Amino acid sequence: MTAINAICDEMNDYINLHGKLKRSTHKGGLLNGWHDLDNQFWLDLFDQVDAISDSTRHHLPQWIENDIKAMRKLLHSYGNEHSNLLNPPQEHMKDLPKRLTRIHEDLTVKKCLWRTLMNIREKIYNPYMDIDLPNEDSSIGKLRPTTFASLFEMSAV
Repeated sequence: MTAINAICDEMNDYINLHGKLKRSTHKGGLLNGWHDLDNQFWLDLFDQVDAISDSTRHHLPQWIENDIKAMRKLLHSYGNEHSNLLNPPQEHMKDLPKRLTRIHEDLTVKKCLWRTLMNIREKIYNPYMDIDLPNEDSSIGKLRPTTFASLFEMSAV
């Protein structure tokens, strides 16, 4: 499974089961479950987004591409400071210098990552995978099973 599949499938599964995704700062939010990911995972995810964008008609808005560029720069420049620089556990945040926790004065790295992941799911991954699943409570139960899952269900009958 690729990085983009892992993240976007988990986001879609959450929406399908529970409805609208919680904010990035919510204790029950998905970002809190992704503290064990590492810097290379995020770089791989951004590379996979580029590959889809370069080879299909699906693209991100320029401001999100700029955010990805800023996060890549942060990872390349300071990745040795923490194994998961874009999403460290809260207890590690107090030990990191401000230059490692903010994209700029008004935007934290975690908020930047979250809005980027939301846009990747909505503008790149879901359209590419032909998934119609808005980030709304009304989307509960609307995720169509994959072909594999459908075949597996049919063979279990």
